[in-house]
Amino acid sequence: MELKQLDVETMEVSGDAAKAILSGFPDYLSDIAKTFLLMNDMQEPESGTWVSLPKVVNVLNSISNKFGDATLYEIGKATPTNAILVGNIKDLKMALEKICEGFTINHKNTKVCSVEILEYSYPARKALVQITNPYPFEMNRGIIAGLARKYEPANAKKIPEVTYEENSCIRISEFENQCKIKLTW
Repeated sequence: MELKQLDVETMEVSGDAAKAILSGFPDYLSDIAKTFLLMNDMQEPESGTWVSLPKVVNVLNSISNKFGDATLYEIGKATPTNAILVGNIKDLKMALEKICEGFTINHKNTKVCSVEILEYSYPARKALVQITNPYPFEMNRGIIAGLARKYEPANAKKIPEVTYEENSCIRISEFENQCKIKLTW
């Protein structure tokens, strides 16, 4: 389903997943994170509730404009800890394969999620994943890093490194971004 067929104003994200916005900030900066929510007419997210996806994206863009993309990366890393995850994930490859299932559990009224594993080599300790969803590129890079840390492969030799494939990130529309993300461990 293309985004143009969706009513953007009805798109929602679970309060559990939206809590990553607060978790991406150090505790001593939590009041600043809450200020960004209020500036975008959003209350502090709670488990079991739903919040406007456009408001969440606006909050993320405001944070990026003020603090830079590194903060979005930290918010993305916090997402696998906060969001409702698909059960029975046994390893990193399965976690990557199930990103869109997790997206579906944590979102309403949007189907803008696509993940394609273009390369995965356990012996070589690397993966290349193409991801399409409404979130900024740095948040997606952080989500991949968070999953790599949560489901760290047994053969990991270092902290997972997550980068972009050169010239691969494109903004398809206001709520649809696509990027190829390289992961090594």
